[in-house]
Amino acid sequence: MKARMKTILILRHAKAESPAGCPDIERPLAEKGEKDARRIGAFLKEAEILPDIVLCSKARRAMQTAKIAASTMGLPPEKLVAENRLYSAETADLLAFIDNLDDAADIAMVVGHNPGLENCVSELMDGATFAMSTASLACFEAETESWRQFRKSCILRFFVHPRLVKKLV
Repeated sequence: MKARMKTILILRHAKAESPAGCPDIERPLAEKGEKDARRIGAFLKEAEILPDIVLCSKARRAMQTAKIAASTMGLPPEKLVAENRLYSAETADLLAFIDNLDDAADIAMVVGHNPGLENCVSELMDGATFAMSTASLACFEAETESWRQFRKSCILRFFVHPRLVKKLV
């Protein structure tokens, strides 16, 4: 019997503003960031890659990115889960986070920050150097029943950023 496919979507938050005196965790998306989050959501909807769960950092810009992308995909709000641990997560934290995802979810999206996300993507690509600009999305998949086994056989399915997506959808 063929194992189920697991897919992880790793999305860096979209472009944020930096208002004077605003704490980092409260920085809002810029208008460009809102457009880019919609583009990524539209791309995933068009590709029919709809997450079973969207986990995001509690930082305002990450939450806004996740909400806009999820709404554009037509996902119900209850699929969005804010995670304190994703705000300052390092590579090992993110990899452990993936390992411990609920196996009932076949497609999961994680919305967070650099350098953790960028390093996590590089690690999933066996250490290849990888740069993730704002609102860029990496999609990995593996034929497995369990997220704990995911990293052993995952492959990069695609990598996109908003400028490319703009030309695709």
